[in-house]
Amino acid sequence: MFIIHAHGIPPHEDGNATSSLSPAQYRLLAEPKPIRICGAPTGAGKTYAFLQAARQGQRVVFVVPTQALARDIGHSASRQGVEAYCWDGTQSAELRANGKEPWSERKSQWDRLRSTGGMVVITPETLGAILLGKPQRVLHRQLLPDLLQAQHIVFDEAHTLTARALGFLHFWAVLAVWWHRKEPERAPKLTLLSATHGNLFQALCEADSDEASYLPPEAVAFFDETIENGRREGLRMLHGDVEVHIGEGDVLACVRKYAAEPLSQNERLLILYDSLYKLTREEDALRDLLGNYGVKPKECFLINGQDRKASGLSLGGTGFEAGLCPQTKHRVIIATSCVEAGVNIPGLRYAILDPGLDAAALLQRIGRVARGDVDGKVWLTTPEERPSHWLKLEKLTGRLTIADLRRHLEPLRDLPVAHARRLGSAYWSMLSRKQPPLYAGLLRGHESISEAKAPGGFLNGLHAALAGASRRGQKYGREWLNRVDRELGDLRGFSPSVLIRFADYPVIEYSLEWAQAYLEKPKSIENDVWLYRKPRGACLLERPRPIAVSLLCPDGSDFAREYLLRDVRKQAPRDYAAHIRRRAKGLPDETFLLMAAAFIEATGLLVREKMEDDTVI
Repeated sequence: MFIIHAHGIPPHEDGNATSSLSPAQYRLLAEPKPIRICGAPTGAGKTYAFLQAARQGQRVVFVVPTQALARDIGHSASRQGVEAYCWDGTQSAELRANGKEPWSERKSQWDRLRSTGGMVVITPETLGAILLGKPQRVLHRQLLPDLLQAQHIVFDEAHTLTARALGFLHFWAVLAVWWHRKEPERAPKLTLLSATHGNLFQALCEADSDEASYLPPEAVAFFDETIENGRREGLRMLHGDVEVHIGEGDVLACVRKYAAEPLSQNERLLILYDSLYKLTREEDALRDLLGNYGVKPKECFLINGQDRKASGLSLGGTGFEAGLCPQTKHRVIIATSCVEAGVNIPGLRYAILDPGLDAAALLQRIGRVARGDVDGKVWLTTPEERPSHWLKLEKLTGRLTIADLRRHLEPLRDLPVAHARRLGSAYWSMLSRKQPPLYAGLLRGHESISEAKAPGGFLNGLHAALAGASRRGQKYGREWLNRVDRELGDLRGFSPSVLIRFADYPVIEYSLEWAQAYLEKPKSIENDVWLYRKPRGACLLERPRPIAVSLLCPDGSDFAREYLLRDVRKQAPRDYAAHIRRRAKGLPDETFLLMAAAFIEATGLLVREKMEDDTVI
């Protein structure tokens, strides 16, 4: 067991005056450099600074990783009298259900912010769609120039962005630096916020020796929030003391052993699973266990990627309520990793937590507890396969500051930088075909801030090599490259989805890969909807099965293998590239095919045989 020392933030001191802002909040609004990368602990109020900017009449584009966080920030803005709109898939569905066209409505909302100032809270997918010109189909004009009138473009919880997003981030960074050099008074500033920055920003800011340099160091400001340990007058407390215990066993075992302590005191409890599959399998057992402590099903709330779409009730048939934002009546919140990204659960002092994907995820989870000047307690489960960050944490004892804890757990998030740079380069190449006028301006901007050649060379070279291929090679190679471009537009590598109906529940959207791995085969399929006669819990498999991975190859052949879901991202690209290499031997288009195999190895992309035409954005 160890204790994370209570800590808080002092006010910003401006001469003899004390500001209502913290040091980092003040700098986020006053820093003159066009790119700001700010680290601050969970609960530090990173969002608050930009709500103040919006209240003062500025326009802020605030990019968040989840719809749950978008709604949370939207509610915060409303409470503070700030005009704010959430642009995401939920908004699209609601607008279409009311007979309104989302892009037209979003244009009107942005225009309303011209006079009032305010905030657009937007997901990366929706912002990516704007960059790729999807609003033009409806508006017959770009929406991107409107957003560039904002004073701030902010990526919140930026550590959640993966290697696939590097080119997207690089676009906004180059744009900010270029415009700042031309018109510093009118240029939007780009800010990346996180409590646990990973090494993606190293890749963004450092030179790539193989292809392109990235951002000039003098254009980027790195700073962290000022943190004081302990309690004193004038300190805005972020967290009280938090006891961290290594629990005995998995989530269910820890609930059985430790849940009585908070629930007998009428305290709220967060139960957080790494696996949606395991959560769904154990939902009945959780209901029974919690019932023994006097917790009724309607006092439990589920937050996960599936049940939040299920009309207010869990699909497990337990009577647990579900959605994005728990109410005061909910004594137990049961969730998956979707609550890591900034979701605030008021009055939470206790949690039982799986250890998460990495140290960054674990710190975010612990940060849900003991907000303000109250103490808290966390039990970490003991998984069968113990990740490296769990093993580091197991050894800790005594009283640690939050800075100590971060140092012990580094690296917090370790992304494949080489893949990120190749993917970032390929994203630029894709923009040259999807948005030629935009790309031409971006190229001029890059030339003005860097003497290195612009990104895009690897994928551009593939397109050039295709020109010398045989007629058959050009036919299949062009189709494959077109699908590569579509894959690059998917900023987070989401798998295709499938519509499912369980028992008497309405139709709900699921990840196709998750459904293939963890659910029985449907009894029938009608109008592309998987139909089951039983509740979801009764359709879960005892053990997850391998899923079929079907990929398109640049010679026109298919690559079809089965993998356990955990192996798809790592093993499948290696096998895919090896398959292309074997097929290339002795063919007239061997040079192009070998380059394609090298591209797959360098980026880790899987070019799916079937892709969805549109995502709700």
